[in-house]
Amino acid sequence: MASKVSNAKWINGVDSLRFFLALIVFLSHIKDPYIDFFKKQHNALLHNFGLAITPLFSGISAVWAFFIISGFVIHYPYKNKQLDVKNFLIRRWIRISLPMIVMIIIAVWYGKYFGLPVWSLYCELI
Repeated sequence: MASKVSNAKWINGVDSLRFFLALIVFLSHIKDPYIDFFKKQHNALLHNFGLAITPLFSGISAVWAFFIISGFVIHYPYKNKQLDVKNFLIRRWIRISLPMIVMIIIAVWYGKYFGLPVWSLYCELI
């Protein structure tokens, strides 16, 4: 039987980085009026500023980075321990699927299911 992971040292800043990446993904789904304002300016400095900050909210890049870091976060605590795969998968499936099911029920209730970006949750389950 695998031992529990409780004393694993954590790497400072990883959770903050994941939060920041998730925020970028969220912001990339919103039409940002400030970036559009700057990009439409005739003043070259303001226009270039708008162009320069546009990639800061690249959801695709943030999703890739979030997935890579999440893979690290998921496996790091077990680096020197034996993993009970069955227990790990059951806990992970419950942790991801229950909130996803609640979200889908709420979305269906409001008739918004087909607009949900839940593909990443399906990927996490797989």
